[in-house]
Amino acid sequence: MTSATPLPMPPVINDLIASKIIPALDEAQLSAVTEYLFKRANTPLRLEVAEIAYRNHDHKNALDLFLSCTMPLAQKWTERRARRLFVYPSDWQLECLYNGAVCALLKTFQRHYPLRSTPDSFRRFLAYRFACGAVEAYFTRHENHRMDTVENVELVARPNLPYSNPIEQGLITRDLLEKISEYPLLQRALSQTLECIRELGPDFVLKERHWAETRNPERSKKGFAGRPMLNAEAIAEARGVTPGFVLCQISMARKVLRKAFNGDGRLFLTH
Repeated sequence: MTSATPLPMPPVINDLIASKIIPALDEAQLSAVTEYLFKRANTPLRLEVAEIAYRNHDHKNALDLFLSCTMPLAQKWTERRARRLFVYPSDWQLECLYNGAVCALLKTFQRHYPLRSTPDSFRRFLAYRFACGAVEAYFTRHENHRMDTVENVELVARPNLPYSNPIEQGLITRDLLEKISEYPLLQRALSQTLECIRELGPDFVLKERHWAETRNPERSKKGFAGRPMLNAEAIAEARGVTPGFVLCQISMARKVLRKAFNGDGRLFLTH
């Protein structure tokens, strides 16, 4: 069984190295050059071609040549770095480091950082970009992205955020009231009270709580101040009963509905 003969280096690569300028390439030539650089070229050749492509970044084929040379280098570099950082690097760790190195390559080419005039500056610069991208991708905690830290959480006031869509919230609330008031397991008297609340609307059946921040600061700290409550007097006047009877019916209806719809205690759970 004979082994496959390796393909020779395309002659256009010699012209590119001699002139330090990327020549005009058609699709077939570009495909042959990038395939050779990505699969068969050695490290010195890849570094030399990548530097030429980086210095001629305005050329339309510069990025193809740059990535075909640097991506295999990024893979070798991340494998060596992973074995230095971890005893037995996992596939996820290798993939994370490699992904960060490739992202750093793209940013490097797009921003086109200036190179120093010292010898071997491009190789050192490329290794530095590999290290920055790989380490940043692995050690960055993405779950804390765009989160501000404070010294004392108790001193931060919780904002009262309005509903994103008040009209939709009102329609959902009215639909829920209609379904609850017509629930078949409720007694007729309880259903009539709930139907009365639905017909009167929130402008008549709701009122502010009887304590204020100046009267009961401790109660206000718990977040009750400013929250509305049912106006039992207005509901009793519309029903022709006493306020105590209305409060008793609301309490009974709440127990029945909680048992039917909130058996596990999670439906009306607030955080």
